[in-house]
Amino acid sequence: MASKEESRMSAVEEGQPKNGYTNLEDDHTKPASGVSPLTRECLAEFFGTFVMMCFGLGVNSQVVVSGLGNGIYLSINICWGIAVMMGIHVAGGVSGAHLNPAVSFALAVFKRFPAYKFLPYVAAQMLGSFCAAVCIYVLNYQNYNVFDPERTKTGNLWGTLPNPNVNTFAQMYTEFFATAMLMVGVFCLGDSANKPASGTGVPVHFMYLIWGIGMAFGWNTGYAINPARDFAPRLFTWMAGWGSAVFTKGPYYFWIPIVMPMIGGVFGGGLYKVFIENHHPKQN
Repeated sequence: MASKEESRMSAVEEGQPKNGYTNLEDDHTKPASGVSPLTRECLAEFFGTFVMMCFGLGVNSQVVVSGLGNGIYLSINICWGIAVMMGIHVAGGVSGAHLNPAVSFALAVFKRFPAYKFLPYVAAQMLGSFCAAVCIYVLNYQNYNVFDPERTKTGNLWGTLPNPNVNTFAQMYTEFFATAMLMVGVFCLGDSANKPASGTGVPVHFMYLIWGIGMAFGWNTGYAINPARDFAPRLFTWMAGWGSAVFTKGPYYFWIPIVMPMIGGVFGGGLYKVFIENHHPKQN
């Protein structure tokens, strides 16, 4: 049986470029555990998202609760990039490491990912993110009790909140635009007919991409760019004592990091197809 890389190169030679590590739907290798391929992929999405979110929520808590004594805004950007890199290392070879409903949705829209897998992937991503929030809460709850005993200053460590200087349109546009840039990166890094990242280099290149998004587009909204990254921890904090304010602040900002990344991801993927992918020369 040909390896995935050999199959991918063969597809390129036949004039059918495929999009790198995200193209795993044709892998019918039966797992040693006997679980179905979809279950195997969902377990990978759960654990990859869990690992990513442990790093991400962990740095948020350490920097803010320490009063910037253990990091600065740049520390948050750097660690979120590392978080994504680790999530991709964990799950990339099994599920494609979407780690993000907006990524799964855009890939499904453009037929790079079977649509029937979308909801199971999203459920796994949400659950992984929620479990990571639980773990980071247990890790730091004593510090929260000292820094924020009334739970009024730390809600944004879990779900993002907008800069008070920007209006609702700017908040929506920021999440839309930043996620569009994320999906441009997903499509180009996996485009075998362009200049794709090598298999081992994919996680590092995505780390760079997240660094760039955070440094360039993070000020307005905290660059959620991922409904699972934002909603699942927000839900946990509502259950863990932060109350309804986690949904009403902004005001009612919570829906923007759910809806706008889903739209922005499709738009970014469409941009890449219109300007780049549709114009690749046909292979003989």
